[in-house]
Amino acid sequence: MPNKYKYKSISLKTSTASKLNTLAKELIPGLNLSSAKAVEIMIDKVRDSEDQKGISHEVKDTAKA
Repeated sequence: MPNKYKYKSISLKTSTASKLNTLAKELIPGLNLSSAKAVEIMIDKVRDSEDQKGISHEVKDTAKA
């Protein structure tokens, strides 16, 4: 059973899920990725691209003391 503290789920519109399934098949030619792995790879690629452009990823603390 997966560790509930290590994984999260997301909800997608049906049309978005369909696009994700297509991308999962095309992202790495010859390899059919799971939707979760496709999302992970795409997020990493966007993050790496932003890091190269010098975009900050600081998380601001919005909790009130």
